[in-house]
Amino acid sequence: ELVLAADHVHSTLRDVAELAGVSTKTVSRVVNHQNEISEATRQRVQAAIDQLDYRPNILARSLIHQRSKTLAVIAWGIDYYGPSRTVKGIEQEASSWLLTVTPADIRTDSRVDSLAARVGNMLDLGSRPALVLPKVMEQTLRIKILYVQLSDFGSAASTGHPTFGAAIVVNNEEAPWRINFTLAHELFHILTWDTFPASEIEQNEALFKDLEKKAERFASTLLLPEQEVRQELNNRIADQKLSFSDVVDVAREFGVSTQALLYRMANMRLIPWETADDAKSNDELIMIDRRIRRDAGYEAPESERFILLAAKCLRKGLLSRGKFAELFEIDRSDIDDFLEYRGLTEAEGVSFEIVAA
Repeated sequence: ELVLAADHVHSTLRDVAELAGVSTKTVSRVVNHQNEISEATRQRVQAAIDQLDYRPNILARSLIHQRSKTLAVIAWGIDYYGPSRTVKGIEQEASSWLLTVTPADIRTDSRVDSLAARVGNMLDLGSRPALVLPKVMEQTLRIKILYVQLSDFGSAASTGHPTFGAAIVVNNEEAPWRINFTLAHELFHILTWDTFPASEIEQNEALFKDLEKKAERFASTLLLPEQEVRQELNNRIADQKLSFSDVVDVAREFGVSTQALLYRMANMRLIPWETADDAKSNDELIMIDRRIRRDAGYEAPESERFILLAAKCLRKGLLSRGKFAELFEIDRSDIDDFLEYRGLTEAEGVSFEIVAA
């Protein structure tokens, strides 16, 4: 068994093709989710991929496409302010491209969980990811998040642009714990944007449904790290039982809905799926959930980065007061109060000279 495990690490496209009894091109089409293959063939190839634990060779792909997606920086005098700030700036700008996701990385639930754990560690989201995720997405990943009233159009939508970067539009009428989950869900789509082109998803309903399911799994694992969830639950469990109020309190602690926590507990095999389904519809739990969350209170979310960019443009004369007021749906006379409340100002202030390092 140890020998077989070692062999699987080095499995190639040809190995998969031989095991499945197809050509290497057919395997490549399955790996890249192309449509020109029968479902029976796709399942046979997928079974071979799973058996061999095959993963695409990133180095080989880099040689073929002449792109390694690797950034190298050579700097001198890193202890000095100038060079160190330059390197830091490069690091921040490139941070959103540090993770390449392939179809193999999300083929199974366990791999989706692994991806979520990698992202959580890479972004240093800590033990309560939901509490910092919006700010990290905006400031570190440079994703533009806009909170607007979507009404009946859904919870959110995301897009990726080669020039302007990634953006997510979120329904600001949703509860904050639902918005947290929605952002994590859309982050999955942003990370896989180049892996599964939008045009391909639109033409493949099965792929669309599969990616939505994986996005839900990713969001659940990202916002509810297993070790931290177990620890919090263990602190409250008495005689192997957990009260409804404790479930709601833990969900609030992690900034997610009670339903999200129940399903995460089922994923972690702490409770059966049937128990999770029954609990989410339990009238008593619903009543407790509403009462506890109603007492908490919350404010409608705002896009901090969008406000900062708009204020900067206003200061620089790139945006008129009228347009600024229109963007935020306020009266022109309220602009000063709007900025002051957020610690901002329209005045540019006096300039001073910086001595080069």
